Amino acid sequence: MKLIDGGLVYKNYYIIADTHFGYEYELLKKNIYIKDLSEKILKKLFEICFREKIYRLIFLGDFKHEIFTNRKKLRDIISKIKEYFEVFIVKGNHDGKIEEIYEEKVFKKICFGKILLTHGHIDIDISKYKLIIIGHEHPYIRIGNEKIQTYIICKNKDGKKILILPAFNTVISGVNIIKIKKNEVLSPIFRKNFDIEESILVSKNGYYLDKLKNIKMFSKNTIS
Repeated sequence: MKLIDGGLVYKNYYIIADTHFGYEYELLKKNIYIKDLSEKILKKLFEICFREKIYRLIFLGDFKHEIFTNRKKLRDIISKIKEYFEVFIVKGNHDGKIEEIYEEKVFKKICFGKILLTHGHIDIDISKYKLIIIGHEHPYIRIGNEKIQTYIICKNKDGKKILILPAFNTVISGVNIIKIKKNEVLSPIFRKNFDIEESILVSKNGYYLDKLKNIKMFSKNTIS
């Protein structure tokens, strides 16, 4: 396994979460215009996959942003992706009616032996898995004025591990995990089975940061 640019490479798959294609339409409602946001996400995705020579993609939920996101636009995005890659989509909480746009199977979860891949918004029994990989949280921290997207890695007392991917869409809002308490964690899988304070944070670029509880100790003076 290898953490790369906000995603995860595993067995010739590039696994990413929370692309939220079509988010620009919500921003337009707020009079915020970001030109070609979805195209920029695609460009970044293609560059990573071509560079790493990976041609299988797993979208780990929230492929799109809203139920009524422009369907023609989404179909065009899917067609562009499928031109080069084998595609697997795991359904997230923003992916309502995606089956009407994406004609192939949409998964609730994908398993590789003892590894579970799911979006993270619904509770799933993890008793038979050793590693759980989710998205959903959109984790980040702030150092000064800089927003740093992070991976979250956590191990519980039973030896199970969870890996939470940052949102691949870097514009989407997220959760400053320094400021949240355990009962405020979005994912029921993470909230019920792991202690967020014991989490290790790794930046989107792959740099080890520290344990969350250690970062919080210094946050009053350095991080907001």
